Amino acid sequence: MYKAFLWDFFSRFSNQLISFIVSVFLTRLLLPEEFGIMGIALVVISFSTIFVDLGLGKAIIQQKEVSKVQLSTVFFLNTGISLLFTLACFLAAGPLASFFDQPALADVLQVVSLSFVFYGLNVVPNALLYRQMNFKVISIISTLSALFSGLIGIYMAKGGYGVWSLVVQNLSMSFLIFTLTFLYARWLPGLQLVFAEIRNMWRYSYRLFLSALLDNVFTRLDIFLIGKIFSPATLGYYTRAQSMDGIIKQTSSASIVTVLFPYLSRVQSETAIIRVLFIQYLHIICFVSFFLSGLLYICADSIFIMLFTERWLKAAALFKIMTIAGFVYPVSALMVNILSSRGNSKDFLRAEIIKKLVILPAYIFGFLLGLNGFVYTLAAVYILALFVNVLYVEKEIQVSFIKQVRIIFLYAVITLAVVVLVYMLRNFFPAVSLPGKILLEGSGFFLFFLLLSAITGTEGYKLVFRKIKSIAGQ
Repeated sequence: MYKAFLWDFFSRFSNQLISFIVSVFLTRLLLPEEFGIMGIALVVISFSTIFVDLGLGKAIIQQKEVSKVQLSTVFFLNTGISLLFTLACFLAAGPLASFFDQPALADVLQVVSLSFVFYGLNVVPNALLYRQMNFKVISIISTLSALFSGLIGIYMAKGGYGVWSLVVQNLSMSFLIFTLTFLYARWLPGLQLVFAEIRNMWRYSYRLFLSALLDNVFTRLDIFLIGKIFSPATLGYYTRAQSMDGIIKQTSSASIVTVLFPYLSRVQSETAIIRVLFIQYLHIICFVSFFLSGLLYICADSIFIMLFTERWLKAAALFKIMTIAGFVYPVSALMVNILSSRGNSKDFLRAEIIKKLVILPAYIFGFLLGLNGFVYTLAAVYILALFVNVLYVEKEIQVSFIKQVRIIFLYAVITLAVVVLVYMLRNFFPAVSLPGKILLEGSGFFLFFLLLSAITGTEGYKLVFRKIKSIAGQ
């Protein structure tokens, strides 16, 4: 599992680095309005891909045994649904463009909808690679796809293609991932379509599908509301801030939870092993995610100015608010994987429903406080919703509510103390250049965070540096 984690982490780190560099170029070359239009299109696409998958991809990974007939049936089912959604999105593009009062959105949606086909064809081969824990191959595929699609996007943006550079970048990435996955998986479907064979898989997957659908509605509803209420430029600032916020989410937890899910599925009946792993990785994820959240909160304004110019300072202000709850997604991802890996999709769905009821008031009343007020409200309710996951983990593997909260609270207090300390020390810094300011603030936060973690003896600090030493010693 350790080698799998290293390969997945390499993949995600390289993808984040490539995506970050590409985004810097694209943000400088394109307008906020163009990011806003593409943001709406990507919300429609991400929402629809949930229907294409139906949770069957995770079911293939989670099941102890999967037959050739089941794989072929899932493949043809996903492919058929993807074609239907491509057609539906093509026909709905005009009305959606009218709803948002953005004529350019219609053509963008019609072209981007082709990505459904690639996604539908890729569900089974991709799930097979994860089932085999072949993270080396997955890493190569994702890195190459991100690199080449990013270069295509930059080339088109420099050529003056505007929003179409984002469209082609997205489509080319989908196509490359699909093509390379098929080549590496070396799997072809048989001419078999027997729905009765996937009945057991569906009993598990339909709750994951409903959970993913519910989660996607709530995590993407903000884009629809902002796109309708505010200008495309405002939506562009918001989506730019969101993409930067994704750095915390992906870097701090994605590799761990991605590798853990197939591994936990294999030992799903060994509660004692899962309990030990959960506590260890909760410490690691909290250590990394709180560190990144605090660091980016401190340096947000300077980073946005240096990378994207002062034109994007409004996005920096929104991003700083988002970092307050930056730890929630990584910690939640670990907790929900505990439920799904053990086949408990029923509690998985119940937890999602309760969390969305907690989050719902932010969408109803948050916009009354303006865009910044909405983002603050959303951060607050996301933190509250995290405790729902804590309760369900306690029920599933008997790790007490107090113990989980105590671990999270420890890292929150350390981060808050270091942020306050760095802000106080700002008054002693002489006027320096923008890169110098980032260096001083970033290095100050880094050193104080590590020092305070070492003094308090946090388990996350010990585990992370133990892994670093073992890698360095190899």
